[in-house]
Amino acid sequence: MRALITGAGGFIGAHLIKLLNERDVETVGLGRNDVDVCEFRKFWSNFPDIKVDVVVHLAARSGALESWEKPEEFYRTNVIGTQQVLDYCREKAVHLIFVSTFVYSNNGSGIYSE
Repeated sequence: MRALITGAGGFIGAHLIKLLNERDVETVGLGRNDVDVCEFRKFWSNFPDIKVDVVVHLAARSGALESWEKPEEFYRTNVIGTQQVLDYCREKAVHLIFVSTFVYSNNGSGIYSE
């Protein structure tokens, strides 16, 4: 089995790759420095011979306060990027594991923070 991990440079992605490799799952890790997730389909079309069985989509922008300051960047990565991954998976009939969380707290000031 070969798994493609988006967001491989993040904490969860890096640990997932290590865990999968220990279990003899071949992994292809893509991090922020490898590809803009919003260009995922275009990027991946350069590697037509590399087949994957599953995509674990972890690539995302996080940070509640920063999302208020840069909403376009968050929308682009988190929505358009995910759409690119979904389209790829549909076109190639590849399974998708999508993980998404958002944790925040109200510190009493009315401003939410992580």
